[in-house]
Amino acid sequence: MTRSTCPVCGSPLVWDYRDGFVVCSGCGLVVENIIEEAHGGLEEEGSPVRRRRPVKRIVSENYSVNMRLYRMAEKKVRNKPWLTVDYDAVLSTKRFVKTIMSKASMEAVENIEANGYWEDVRNGLKLIEELNPALLSRSERGKYALAYMLSVKVRTGKMPGPEDVAKVFNISGTNYRRLYNIVKNLAPKIQPPQAHGQALTH
Repeated sequence: MTRSTCPVCGSPLVWDYRDGFVVCSGCGLVVENIIEEAHGGLEEEGSPVRRRRPVKRIVSENYSVNMRLYRMAEKKVRNKPWLTVDYDAVLSTKRFVKTIMSKASMEAVENIEANGYWEDVRNGLKLIEELNPALLSRSERGKYALAYMLSVKVRTGKMPGPEDVAKVFNISGTNYRRLYNIVKNLAPKIQPPQAHGQALTH
């Protein structure tokens, strides 16, 4: 089998040698059984005999690590339907940093991408890290909203509107007002750039 991703959801496949299945790490689909090539005999067509049973061999270190990470991730989000796991990131980085996120934050990330707001978000994050890193101790969508609002305020002199921010970043009007007050206090401490791009209109 050469496929490495799920044919349904595209998540990485996990080889479960203990139970003898190839399983999707995202949706749980059993893609196929693990089979063992037996070269002791040939079928009439001349092809190797394939015994359809789980392979009995020592599990590789990489497989063990991936399965442990997968089960840990599943445990972290079990009975928490508002959370989702980025299995690609978990299995590639072997860490849980920025891999478990609320569905609302995932939607916010997609909205940021769709609206082309990443430059302002990244610039805002840098400013906050320099001024008061403790302000980044909030949800992903709240952190990104704060960074975006601060960057736009510094760059244009105007605060982005509540409707736009609430819609893109999936935050409530109450959260917007809290972030507004934070930006209002932070912005005067930042030297505006000598030249900046055209102001956004909201």
